[in-house]
Amino acid sequence: MSFDPVFDPRPERYEGSSATSRLGELGLTEGLLHESLRSGDLGARLVSASHPISAAGLRRWMDTAGALRDRLARLGWSADDSHGVARSISEDGATAIIATAGGPATGRLHLPDLQFKRAKGSGTARVVLVNQLELNLDIAPRADGASDAGRPLTWFLLYRCDPGNGEIYAELSRPERIGPDGLAVRWAERIALSPLPSSEPMIVPRDAGDDDGVEFDVEAL
Repeated sequence: MSFDPVFDPRPERYEGSSATSRLGELGLTEGLLHESLRSGDLGARLVSASHPISAAGLRRWMDTAGALRDRLARLGWSADDSHGVARSISEDGATAIIATAGGPATGRLHLPDLQFKRAKGSGTARVVLVNQLELNLDIAPRADGASDAGRPLTWFLLYRCDPGNGEIYAELSRPERIGPDGLAVRWAERIALSPLPSSEPMIVPRDAGDDDGVEFDVEAL
């Protein structure tokens, strides 16, 4: 007796015009996210060889997160640091965004093994829990990203600086949950952004590649 396996379409992938449309449903634009990433890139490039080796990666994260929260605040989003996690929550409470470094598959939807660059702390896992609750309850998220439980679904602005040319690859993606090891177990949606050319293509910042500086959850400081 044979049967056809159930096809699981997750993660849903968006790029090009479909990415633009999906970002619009979340009240976002690629331009806003690119501006935030550019701020982080410029911050990382201020780091000199005299700084600690972790400085460029930490500066990129801090400046990206700060710029993102500043820009979202102009749209009515609020900065939130509950559970020690730096995130922004939309005015309607439907969506939360956290900026973080991603692994080699970041911004490349044809690569399946998307992952955070480094394991996340318990605070990040806690705020992502509502994503998993919706999966367990078989509740499909609405187009605006809202949870029927009235809590925001958490998305990550993942970025990676290419070690070859300094370009930034990024995506806005939503994990279903984070496992005990601090890594994403499964992704529900991946929205690719266009690669962002380096502001100084002849100078690759120190945090490019896979051995860059440390990034912390606020709870770890």
